[in-house]
Amino acid sequence: MSFKRTASVVVLIGVAALLLYPFPIETEDRLVRVLWNFAHVPAFALMAVFLLTIPAEDRYSGRRFLYVSAVLLFAAPAIEGLQALTGRDPDFGDVLMGWAGAMIGLLWQYARHRPSPVNGRLRVCAVVIVGLTIVPVVAVLADRWAAARAFPVLADFESPLELTRWRVNHGRRERVERHATRGNRALRVVLKPGVRYARIFMVDVPGDWRPAKHLLLDVYLEAEQPVDIWFRVDDREDPPYEERFQKHTRLKPGSHELALDMSEWITPSGRPLDIGNIVRWGLFVTEPDEEVTVYMDHVRLAF
Repeated sequence: MSFKRTASVVVLIGVAALLLYPFPIETEDRLVRVLWNFAHVPAFALMAVFLLTIPAEDRYSGRRFLYVSAVLLFAAPAIEGLQALTGRDPDFGDVLMGWAGAMIGLLWQYARHRPSPVNGRLRVCAVVIVGLTIVPVVAVLADRWAAARAFPVLADFESPLELTRWRVNHGRRERVERHATRGNRALRVVLKPGVRYARIFMVDVPGDWRPAKHLLLDVYLEAEQPVDIWFRVDDREDPPYEERFQKHTRLKPGSHELALDMSEWITPSGRPLDIGNIVRWGLFVTEPDEEVTVYMDHVRLAF
């Protein structure tokens, strides 16, 4: 086996191994996660380039192009499927990113080595695909810029991008017009019954909250009976119970303006939370008998 062929095979195995290795991504930071997903694009582009450059008589032929396309078309979902065996979470979005990266590498490399009147068009197609793959990154950056401008308002749900600031477990969320108290939209959250910790958390928290005194939010509970709701605030990533703040409230049906006093944000261990470093906050319910439907709007800080 020639050196070039050996080098190409080693690179291909190395890229595949990196895609399968269970790197510990413990943050819920949106930007980190979209960049991590985007990494599939250069990885598969690199695989496409090296598959095309493996020495062979038909390198850069139309038949080779179709062969490599078919291999990577299968490889992207196969690698995602195998990730379940290595401790990573398969995601169809990563499959799409992989396919996009493969097409970028194929089109660009084919245009370089096969002189043709359509080479310019192939490069344009590759650039367009690159542009499409970075849309999630640009969207997160744009929403962070909007959040910084709106501060100390943390959320008013006027933009669909705001939904990506929130993560729901055992439930669903959507922007609706009902029960909006600021602007035209509110957030409707439906939490499943019978689940121990059905919850919604803001996981991309804008700004340093010092010297705010209260966290305010407008809430509407759509129910016939009061519901026990817990608020939780973290100033660290995934802290143990002793290092987080939690507060219980029995919420009655109807509209409320809730005010969370930050002077009370003390952990069970007796440590006051670092208000300048809030990384996540939200609410959860514990094993409700029925679905819990809550509307939220005009989330803001009061100084």
